[in-house]
Amino acid sequence: EGSVSKFLHDLEWDTGGLLQDDEAKVSEMAATFERDGVIVLPAVVSQDDCDRLVSRIDDIILKATVGCGTDDTVDFTDETRAAANRLHLALPLKGDHADILSAVFCKLHPLLRKILSCSSDEIPLLGSGFMRTSPGAKGQELHKDVHHYDRHLPVDDMPAGASINLGEPRCVSIQLQLTDTSSGSGDLGSLDVLPGSHRPDVPNGRPAAIEKAVKDPNLRNGVIPVDVPAGTVTIYSSRLWHRGGPNDSSGAARTFAFFTVTEPDSLAPPGLIHTLKSEDVGEWIVSEDGLLRQE
Repeated sequence: EGSVSKFLHDLEWDTGGLLQDDEAKVSEMAATFERDGVIVLPAVVSQDDCDRLVSRIDDIILKATVGCGTDDTVDFTDETRAAANRLHLALPLKGDHADILSAVFCKLHPLLRKILSCSSDEIPLLGSGFMRTSPGAKGQELHKDVHHYDRHLPVDDMPAGASINLGEPRCVSIQLQLTDTSSGSGDLGSLDVLPGSHRPDVPNGRPAAIEKAVKDPNLRNGVIPVDVPAGTVTIYSSRLWHRGGPNDSSGAARTFAFFTVTEPDSLAPPGLIHTLKSEDVGEWIVSEDGLLRQE
């Protein structure tokens, strides 16, 4: 447990640099993302706001269960890995919870803009959803959300993909943990990540390392469980190898919201499950003012 805490601590950053618009701190955080493909930001959302979002999600799930309110119940569970005891639905971007989402993106915007090398303030939003992992859920297989690699240095016979004009346009996943996965006994359905696996020019991105981690996803093979309190945001490359961990507890289900953003003026990346209501596709951006619907 101590080892897990140590490795997770290496990925964690204080959000003060974002709130204070500290360009130097934001650049350091972006450099961590370049190296590891993942960065963890504690205490981005208050417990009260987490509770509000969970209440909204409870309402969406209830409507889906009784078969009414289909405007709010776009269900992607069938496309989810290890779907038993998991729910995967779109999270609407309008409603009495929208102010929470907008405030989150307002805080994250400086870092997302840096990571995505944006020349403008507008960042396209490709996905908005939530997942609920109930007790009995099995661990997913390690996977990437989209195909190919992030920008990288030359390796073997693969040329560099390190400049803005080379390699695949970057796509970033954002997970907002709404219930605590850091306390209690057993696995609690946390996000598990293999840092550095988003690019082939670092050890964890090489095929042999990925194969070992897929076969046996544990700390010995470099896989780190992001066991964190509610309100924590984890930003990771959509090309990072990761999984939803098992929930073998006897307690309550664990819930998180997730979002996907990409570089402006780029095509939607191949392999991505677009968790979004059809009316929201191509309509929303992240800006310095938060979450905005395009004119």
